[in-house]
Amino acid sequence: MTGRGRGLRIVIIGGSAAGASAGARAARLYPKADIFLFEKGPYVSYGACELPFFISDDIQNLDQLQLLTPNELASQKNIDVHINTEIEGIDRLNQRLNFKKFSRKTGFPYDKLIIASGSSANSLLNEFGQFTNVFQLKNLQNGAAIKSFLVEYKPKSVLIIGGGYIALEIIEAIIKYGPQINVINIEELPLPGFATEARHTIREIFNSLGISYQVYAHIEDVAKDSERITGIRVNNQWINCDMVIETLGVQPNSSLAGQAGIILDRNKSITVNEWMQTNSSNIFAAGDVTHGFHHLTGKPYYTPFAQMANMMGRTAVSNLFRKNEKVPKTLGTTGLFFNKREWVKTGLTEEEAGIIFSNVSSVTFSTTNKPDIMPEVEKIFWHIVYQKHSRRILGATLWGGNGAALRINTLNLAIKLKLSATELAAGDYLYSPKFSPMLDGFHVLARILDKS
Repeated sequence: MTGRGRGLRIVIIGGSAAGASAGARAARLYPKADIFLFEKGPYVSYGACELPFFISDDIQNLDQLQLLTPNELASQKNIDVHINTEIEGIDRLNQRLNFKKFSRKTGFPYDKLIIASGSSANSLLNEFGQFTNVFQLKNLQNGAAIKSFLVEYKPKSVLIIGGGYIALEIIEAIIKYGPQINVINIEELPLPGFATEARHTIREIFNSLGISYQVYAHIEDVAKDSERITGIRVNNQWINCDMVIETLGVQPNSSLAGQAGIILDRNKSITVNEWMQTNSSNIFAAGDVTHGFHHLTGKPYYTPFAQMANMMGRTAVSNLFRKNEKVPKTLGTTGLFFNKREWVKTGLTEEEAGIIFSNVSSVTFSTTNKPDIMPEVEKIFWHIVYQKHSRRILGATLWGGNGAALRINTLNLAIKLKLSATELAAGDYLYSPKFSPMLDGFHVLARILDKS
C-alpha cells in the first residue's frame, strides 16, 4: 500500500486518540500524500485515561499525559498540524472544509477525510447556568481545573452526579483531599454493566467510607451563590456542596457530520460500516464520534474507549483507497482500581445474553490470587455468564485483589474464540506461589459447572 495517495490530501478532524493514531498510520502507509490534522483545542495525542491519577497526584505533571506535542506530531510524523482550529462545515459536494482561525474564515480542500472529532461530556446542570465549581472530566483542561480547585479551595463537600466507572475513578482520586463525598445516580446501584454482586459490593464500600449514595429521578432545583452552586435539591431534600463533578457519560461530537448529510445512528454517533466508512465513499469516521461492532451480537456498539478509538483510527486509514481490513469487534472490556481492589468486566451481562442466546445462566464464586499460605493473599470474585448446554462463556465480571484485572484478558479471548469452560480449563496456566495458586479460577469454573 505504500505510495498510495500520491499527491492527494488526507485530512483528519480531531487530534486525540483516534485522530492522532490515524495521522501516524497515514504517514507510514502513504508517505507521498499530504496529511493535515485539525484540532479545535490546544492539545493532541494525550492520555485522558490517566487524568484521575493526575488529580490524585500520582502523576504530578500534566505534560506527562501528552504523548506527542503538536510540534512533535508534525516533525516526527510529517503531519501538518493545526491546533485551536474549529471546523465549521463540511462541503461534501466540493470536498472542502470550512473553518475559522484567528477570526478568519477559509476553505480547505480534501481528497480523503477522517472525522475523529470525539465526544463531549453530558451535563444536567447546564440548563441552570454556568458555574465555576461545576466540572466534568473529559480532557486535559478539565483535569487541570479539577485539581486546581481541590488544591486552592479545599472543598469540604463534593457532589458526584452519576455512578459509572468515571465516578468511581474520581472518588478514588479525590478521597485523599478529605471532603465529604455525596453521590446521586439514577440507578439503584453504581457501576452499570458489571455483575449485580460486584455492584452491591461497591455500595457496601460506599457505606464503609461514609460516602452517601442516593437514587434520584431528576434535579429539582439548585441553590446559587454568585457564580457557584451551593446546593442541589433531589427527592425533595437539599444536598449542600462546595464542588460538583458530573459523570454522566458522553455524547458524540457529530453535529458537523449530520449537517453535512452524513448518516447518524439513534445515539447520534456517525454510522459506519466495518471499514469505518460513512455513507460518503471518501469520508471515514473513527473514535468516540462513531461506533464499533460487538463481537457477540455483530451489531453497532458504542464504546467511547481510548483503545477502540486507536484501533478505529488505524482501520480507517488502512481502507482509504481500498478495503484492506475490518475494524476489530469489541466486547466492551473495561476496568478500574477502587478501594484497593480491581474491578473488570468483558462481554455480556446475564440479562443482555438472555436476549440473544438460549439457556443462559451464570455462576459466582471466589478464589485466591495465590496459595492461601502466602503472605498478602487476596480473594478474587468471579461472575461468569455462560450457556448451559455448551458451557460457552459469554461474559465475565471479576473483582478483588491483585491479578483480577489481567485474568479478564484471558476470559476476553475465551469469549472471542467461543471456548467452553471445559476448554478454558485445559490451559496449563502459570503456577507460581508468588503470582497464582495451583488451581486458578479457570479450573474452578469448569469443576463447578461439572457438578451443576
